[in-house]
Amino acid sequence: MTRILCIPLIAVLLLAIGAPLGDAQVQKAGLNSAAFLKVGVGARQAAIGSAVTSLNGDVTNLFWNPAGIALKEETAQAAFTYNNWIGGLSQEAVAASYNWQDIGTVGIGFQSFGISGIQADRDNGYGDQQLIAQTIDMNTTSTYNYQDLLISGTYSRYITDYLSLGVTFKYIHENIDDVAASTYGFDLGTIYNIGVLGWSVGARVNNLGGDMKFYNFASPIPLTFSIGTSMSPVDQGITRWMLALDIVKPQDGT
Repeated sequence: MTRILCIPLIAVLLLAIGAPLGDAQVQKAGLNSAAFLKVGVGARQAAIGSAVTSLNGDVTNLFWNPAGIALKEETAQAAFTYNNWIGGLSQEAVAASYNWQDIGTVGIGFQSFGISGIQADRDNGYGDQQLIAQTIDMNTTSTYNYQDLLISGTYSRYITDYLSLGVTFKYIHENIDDVAASTYGFDLGTIYNIGVLGWSVGARVNNLGGDMKFYNFASPIPLTFSIGTSMSPVDQGITRWMLALDIVKPQDGT
């Protein structure tokens, strides 16, 4: 009975952290910067519709729920993802983790997202001296690049045989042409294994942190709260069926 009662307590705890911060901002489309953080990482994660909040034992989950990388054995994991996304944008991600039984699981992640050789349309040839003085774009090249970068470190461990907790600290950098901005953020997550049919529940808060500021305009990174559950009603030999469900609340959506 104690294990069952722990489930809502975990979700309520993370909800208490995430909900006030989400309501503190005006909720509307286009509110957030660093939108690349909304693009999912991992082939498996994308294949199951990003319903990954309650999954564990996968190093790629450090980009989702940091509690999901916790391991019980002294094991190392590594993963590489390449995604040829829409509009010529490319995404590369690398994740690696190692578990020390007495300490926990430590992981590092790297992600880049962007495109090169965008055709430039520069209006900096004004004849009016007052307009020239207000020109922001002083470059003269015919093309420019856009690049996002994420560097993260994750720590996760099993608090009990059934409960894992995790935290990720991240450095976020965006660069377009010769203008750049950066900030820091972190994720919190937990996963609880009920112990029947591989049934687990999880909760996560992603992208708590500072604003990205370009010129005099600052906007928050995409704060997201999610709860999820998954189970495997069939798990025999090489046959395994899994059902997974996530409920996700982004900051810039209702």
